[in-house]
Amino acid sequence: MKRCFWVLGLFFFLGGFGVQTLTASGAIGSPVHSPFIPGPMVPGPAEVQPDTVFRSEVLSTVTLVGEGLAGDRLALPDAVGAQLFLGKKSDLVVLDRLSMPVATQSVRQVLAKVPGLHVWESDPSGIQTGIAARGLSPNRSWEFNVRQNGADIAADPLGYPEAYYTPPLQAVQRIQVVRGSGALQYGSQFGGTVDYILRDGSQQQQTWAGEGIQSLGSYGLMNTFVGFGGKFKKAHGYAFVDRRTGKGWRANSAFETLALHANGTLRLGKGTSLRAEATHYTMLSQQPGGLTDAALIEDPSISLRARNWFATPWNTAQLRLVHALPHNGRWETSIFGTAAARKSVGFLAPLSVPDTVNKQTGEYSAREVAVDRYAYAALESRWLQPVGQHLLSAGIRAYSGTTDRRQKGKGTSGTAANFVPMGDFGTHLVFGSQSASVFAEWALRWGKWSVVPGLRVESLRTTGVALPKRRAVPLGGIALSRKGRVGEAYANWTQNYRPLLFSELGAAAVDEAVDPLLKDATGSTSEAGYRLRSGGWQLDFTAFHLRVNHRAGRIRQTLPDGSEQLLRTNTGGSRAVGFEFLVDGNAFPVQWRRWGAPVFASGTVQQVHYTTGPFVGNRVENAPSRLVRAGVGVEHRWGAEEARRTASLHLQWSAVGDVYTDAANTEAPNASATIGRIPNYNILDISAQFKPSPSVYLKMGVQNATNVRYFTRRAGGYPGPGALPGDARLGVATLGVTF
Repeated sequence: MKRCFWVLGLFFFLGGFGVQTLTASGAIGSPVHSPFIPGPMVPGPAEVQPDTVFRSEVLSTVTLVGEGLAGDRLALPDAVGAQLFLGKKSDLVVLDRLSMPVATQSVRQVLAKVPGLHVWESDPSGIQTGIAARGLSPNRSWEFNVRQNGADIAADPLGYPEAYYTPPLQAVQRIQVVRGSGALQYGSQFGGTVDYILRDGSQQQQTWAGEGIQSLGSYGLMNTFVGFGGKFKKAHGYAFVDRRTGKGWRANSAFETLALHANGTLRLGKGTSLRAEATHYTMLSQQPGGLTDAALIEDPSISLRARNWFATPWNTAQLRLVHALPHNGRWETSIFGTAAARKSVGFLAPLSVPDTVNKQTGEYSAREVAVDRYAYAALESRWLQPVGQHLLSAGIRAYSGTTDRRQKGKGTSGTAANFVPMGDFGTHLVFGSQSASVFAEWALRWGKWSVVPGLRVESLRTTGVALPKRRAVPLGGIALSRKGRVGEAYANWTQNYRPLLFSELGAAAVDEAVDPLLKDATGSTSEAGYRLRSGGWQLDFTAFHLRVNHRAGRIRQTLPDGSEQLLRTNTGGSRAVGFEFLVDGNAFPVQWRRWGAPVFASGTVQQVHYTTGPFVGNRVENAPSRLVRAGVGVEHRWGAEEARRTASLHLQWSAVGDVYTDAANTEAPNASATIGRIPNYNILDISAQFKPSPSVYLKMGVQNATNVRYFTRRAGGYPGPGALPGDARLGVATLGVTF
């Protein structure tokens, strides 16, 4: 404990050598000429120029100006709109400044400068994004509160927070990541929040503008993106269509996606605006299933399952009212909701059972069908008000959702994507979840110092389960900050909470039971760090401690009759202790203004172990002890300021340590490859960009350039038991034109 106080003291001493810049840009060079770059974080533009000295004011929006050598990742300002980020660990990734093609949805590359993100890479073309940090599970990003333009997009943020939909990255202007300290503002998740901010046309230079992006890649990858926006005296809007298809690098892994989105903002008066948006997304994916470890080493492109399919129709909508209050205050209210479904059909038997035609019947065995339907609506209202040099942020949230789960249906013996069962489903469960929350944070600022106490109270109710769940959960937290001439030292402590998921409250297999004494997970996140931005370089170092009580999992138990049974229960508590780092900048001298050598290194070193329960001392599942990503490149610019031309080449390296897939830390894989250690791996990605004019660019990339054979996940059932290989070498080229 004494060491912790010494570390905190050192961080705050270092903070005395800095003045935080208010800008979210920190960029250098010429303006970005794309008609859709940049878009505001919230309706109503407010331009922020680079290298603005810190003042006691609130940004209504973040507008990113310029394209810089080290401007694709930044820390969020103290406050934006009605959101407060002072003293928190945050990352802002600006996609328009990335050199690599994003048509493959490669989160490994796009979020490389966000330290410590563990990525599951088991879906073709990044259809489902799975990320986590600090020893949490990457399963469809369910440890994060995933949002689009500030609104939840997961299946059920409370009972089933899996993100089956990820926005097309061509339409995303930036991604905000706030770690577990964001639990007071966004929800109680241990991971924090990830928010995809889409373009909205507010920064167009002309009344109408459009853009077309065409990408072609290996294994039949084709991605067509068309965006169109308009800006008028009292309104602006943007719409896009994105179509992506491919055969996949493995057999039986074809896919197709379609995303449609439209948003519009109307200025109702001075400081008041109303924004409406809607998104429709459909996806159909053939799933090749898992492999044994031996088969993966020999030939990972093979598939032992040809009849497994998955589909996700997804619809979201949001209506947001923003009103400027006196003395730079701001009030934002959003009503949003989702209507969606998850459909799967497949042969899910262990790998030891081949999926072959029965010689007696002349047909395949019947498949298993599962169909989930999700519907929810929420209201979220936030208020931020400067009071002298202090800031008060508060808000409320109300939520109601329904999850209809129909599983274990008998599917056809055919091969097509048929999600209609032959008869009734074997399991039909309907879950309801409701919550009401109130939260507040009070940023007290005295010169260089800031203290931010906060409180969130959630009242939750879950219905339709054998285990009645009705509870009120108070969450407290506090953040400290000391700003200096070029940097900031910060620290925070926040309580976290995660209610039991619907999937944890119902048995998934015949030989599985649910512990009637299952408890929700509780715990806390602590961070202490130092960040600076100076001379084209940015540094960010963070020490963290994450405690989780009552982790939910499975253990195998022997019954009185001698048979074995899986029990869903609390497997114990865990602790993650580690260090995250980011070094990012330009290695060339400042006077070489037309040339740049961007370099970066980000990562984490951590220890994540069980501290209570039957697995004390064991490593927590899916928690690598080390994770490092680094990159180096060369960039050149030429031409007049108003017609800047650029060319660049970048190399990116990822190194991820080994992980265990069960709490018992089983080393050798079982026959079905559903448990066992996942070895460490190293991946090299290459990207290049050529921009001959302000309105045309060409991006090219090679993912996994050395064609490493690796895998990041073992599946126990869906989408097919076994080890799921990561992508082989994949090339892609993107041509973009604005008009």
